[in-house]
Amino acid sequence: MCFRHGTRRAQVVCARCGRFACELCAVDAADEPLCAECFGHDVGLGGPGLRYVSHLVQYDSLCLWMVLLPALGLVTAGFTLFTAPFALALMLFHWRRPMSVLPRSALRRWLAVLMAGGVTLAWFGLLAWLIHRLVTEWMAA
Repeated sequence: MCFRHGTRRAQVVCARCGRFACELCAVDAADEPLCAECFGHDVGLGGPGLRYVSHLVQYDSLCLWMVLLPALGLVTAGFTLFTAPFALALMLFHWRRPMSVLPRSALRRWLAVLMAGGVTLAWFGLLAWLIHRLVTEWMAA
């Protein structure tokens, strides 16, 4: 049985730590089977496994930074008018893509979508209020 998924049948034995891994957890790196933890440790140290994950983008982190970074400054807060909808679209477009070879919590993904969606809705609400106010003043004049 797999060490992480107790109900799944093990397919390989990790060459480094000896853990049993199913087809979801096993990584075939450098002609030796590794479990996800050993592969992640190898990548973290800049080992040969790094070449396998250079194309993965952590879209949840990117989306969070696109919303949070401009919102931190008073001068740059207006940039969220552009970055929040873009971050929301980016996150939703890449929703099913793997964020990392190591298991990550879905909380970051949901938090990124909620924050980007909330800021986008706030901007649309503000724009709708401004348009309504301009139209009512124009009609009263």
